[in-house]
Parts: sequence; C-alpha cells; structure tokens
Amino acid sequence: MSTDTRTVPEDDCVRPIQEKDEKMVKMLIGQGVMEGLAKANNKFITNPVVITLILFLGLGLNRLMSFNQSTNYLSYFTPIIGPCLVLLPVLGSAEYIHRPVFSAALRKIIGSEDLIRLNEYYSNRSSSSSKGEGNDGWVFVHKHEIVGVILVDTGRAGESLDSVLGEEEGQISENRKIKDAKRLSSSSSNETQVKSQNKIRQTSNDLRKRNTTSVPVSTDQSPSANKKSNLIQIRHFDIDVPYRQAKTGVSKDLLSTALNHYFSNPPSNPSSKSDAILGSDHDGDTILIELKPFSKWTEEILTQFGFKRITPQRVNALDLVQPNSTGLLGWKGCWMELRQEDWIKRKDQIISD
Repeated sequence: MSTDTRTVPEDDCVRPIQEKDEKMVKMLIGQGVMEGLAKANNKFITNPVVITLILFLGLGLNRLMSFNQSTNYLSYFTPIIGPCLVLLPVLGSAEYIHRPVFSAALRKIIGSEDLIRLNEYYSNRSSSSSKGEGNDGWVFVHKHEIVGVILVDTGRAGESLDSVLGEEEGQISENRKIKDAKRLSSSSSNETQVKSQNKIRQTSNDLRKRNTTSVPVSTDQSPSANKKSNLIQIRHFDIDVPYRQAKTGVSKDLLSTALNHYFSNPPSNPSSKSDAILGSDHDGDTILIELKPFSKWTEEILTQFGFKRITPQRVNALDLVQPNSTGLLGWKGCWMELRQEDWIKRKDQIISD
C-alpha cells in the first residue's frame, strides 16, 4: 500500500505561517520599525530649514573664532569648520531624541496581543471568520529562509492593539486583559479541550432548567460594528531589504496571495447602515493598511496593486485609529485601502506583469 509523501515546498514560495516562523517574523517586523530611526535622522538633517540654520550658526562660529582664510592652502578648508562643528551636536541630538521614540514603538508592536500569540492569532482566526477558512498570515521562503511576511487581521480592522510591554526598557504593561490572553494562549490544547467539553455539558444542563419564557434579543448592530463589518486590515507587511525591489517578486507574490484569499468570494451585500456610511459604490469587502511615516517602498507597491490613500474625513467615518505624529518634525503615516471591485479590475494585469 502506497502512501502520499508529498510535502509543501519550502523554497522560493509563499506558504502559510507556521509556529516555527515566529522568531523570524518578529525580527522582520522589528527591523521594519527600527529602520525608521535612520530615515528620521536623515529626513531631519536634510530639511531645508535645518540646513539653513546649521550654515548660519556655522558662519557665525567662524566669525567668532576667527576661522578665516590665509595664504596657506590648507586655510581654504577653514570656512567649513564652523558648520561642521554645529552639525555634530545636531546629529547627536536627533539620534538622542529619535531613538527612544522608535524603541518605544518597537516594544509596543513586539509586545502587542497579536505578536505575543502569533500562531494562535493569525492561524486560527479564519476558521471562525466569514472570510473563509485558512490562515491569516503568509511568509515568503527563499533559500530556506523567511524574507517576507504579511499578516492580516480579519477581526479588529482599524483598531489599536494593546501591548504587554511598556515604552521604557523593563517596563511591563498593567493591562490585565492582555496578560490573561497571553497566559491562556500558553495552556495546553488538551486542557482547553477538557474545559470546552465541561462548558458544553454545563450549558446543556442550564438549558434544561431554563424557563420557557425567553427575553427577546436585539439583533441591531452598533454603528461602529456596521462600519467595520466588511473591513479587514493588513496588520503587518514587511520584507527584508535586499528583496524589496519589485523585480524580485517577493512583495508581489505575498500581496497577490493575501488579496486572492480574501477577494476570491463574490462581493458581499452590506447592510443599509453600512451603505450610508461607506457610500453607495461600496459593494464589496475592503482591505486596509496603515503605513508608517517612512514606508516609501510599501506605498509604491501598494499603489501598483490599486491601493489608494484614505482621506482624513473617511478615516473618521470608518472610525479608524488616527496615525500618530513621529519624530522632531511630526511625520505621520497614512491609511490606504483597496476595494474588491478595484482588485478584480487590476488582478489579471498585475499577475501577467
């Protein structure tokens, strides 16, 4: 009797996320956060106002310290001494101010309730979701290493997730809700199954004892629930730096896999309340993604796939979390969205390219 020995390919492919991927996935996500530190410092130093200020202060320092040219050829470099002396503390100040900001953001993201129980959050949620069965996370494997990841949140789109880690090093969040979630996620599957069976038995006994008179239950959803009833969010989309170029195909394969998974079903029929909020032309599901302030490569690939920036008015209408200001100059990220009808129009062209 023959047995099927076929296995899922492990090289140059997109596959569902597995428990063994947790360490590498977190590293990619953390790398995407901390690379913003260097970009923020560079953006600050190359700002025209900052450059002008450095030059004026440097020239003033030259005048004060008598850094003037003389007959010596080496004296031709003296005019830049002042600006260089001013530039050094400015560079140090930018790093000193920005590093705690990005370190706090890293701790918040790594300690968020989706990443502390990564496999449970993104591998099992789809089983109870109306979006279809399967995983909500995928990775791209190249030479037996994970070089890209995309994680989709089908249950809490547009919401900010709590974190078990505080902003400071060694600080722990006091949120009991997420602590309990982390503790419960580490319990064994056998214990969970036993508790579930006991709960079913108890519920059956309670139902037998209940009076036949029942209280009518309202089926009306809150406005917030109606707003997000057909929204899902790409919570994390990160690729290792050498593979971000479009010609590698990593970003294209990851996005195509996720979009095909959620947009494979016919468009849903939203409720009348949802129509009023989202507009009469919203006749299908919408995928959202929140971009960080320095995610130029991400915005470029998303634009190729048909994603569009969401206006502040629509962000408020959808009750999405507002992007926070980051850094000395208050850089902000943005929200982008892709509707199912737009993906259907672009799908064949994108895949054929």
